[in-house]
Amino acid sequence: MRRVALLVVLAVSACTRAEPGGADLVLRGGAVRTMDSDRPTATAVGVRGNRIVYVGDDEGAAALVGPETQVVELKGRMLLPGLIDSHVHPVTGGIEMGECDLNSAQTREDVVRIVRACDAAISDSSWLRGGGYPLPIFPGGTPTKELLDSLVPDRPAYLTDQDNHSAWVNSRALAIAGIGRTTRDPPGGTIVRTADRSPQGTLLETAMKLVGDSLPAFSDAEVRAGLDRGLAMASS
Repeated sequence: MRRVALLVVLAVSACTRAEPGGADLVLRGGAVRTMDSDRPTATAVGVRGNRIVYVGDDEGAAALVGPETQVVELKGRMLLPGLIDSHVHPVTGGIEMGECDLNSAQTREDVVRIVRACDAAISDSSWLRGGGYPLPIFPGGTPTKELLDSLVPDRPAYLTDQDNHSAWVNSRALAIAGIGRTTRDPPGGTIVRTADRSPQGTLLETAMKLVGDSLPAFSDAEVRAGLDRGLAMASS
């Protein structure tokens, strides 16, 4: 993991000459993609401390190898810069924290318990909405409407996954949106289906909007409350 983290700066550290001194880590004999348009490829990388000090060929990297250097033989394998995505959604994330919040769920049983409690806490016929369920706990990352129907039988339900790229809906929500066997997938989205092409209960990417557009809009007070929750978490 240390090696991967160190390679995050590879794209801005490409060079052809080793800096004076040895390296703590040398990776060599690979296909290094530097993301530098002037020098897009190399075969070796040298690291000292938390800094990349060399990107180039194996011959140049040899000068960095000392008795304490850790050497990784890539054997032709590709080496890429680490991918770091650091961003937040303070308003929508904060709103989700005030809905049926599934972010703490670790197992299918956790999801069942939390969703049942959320449904029991609603006294009217309004939507049950929320999100944060982890994809790996369901086969293929696609929970079924039958399970959600058993947990939320009397109201429409719309729950997003942890990365907000899919939604889990029950039969009432599908009916409100008019989604059936003949409903076409929207561009960029997928209605997950059963063998007879009935909607299975999971909507991917832009297909989320087929039900999402039927959800009631958040009030100004709900948006403000969501922002307050998000900022409170950020400042903690």
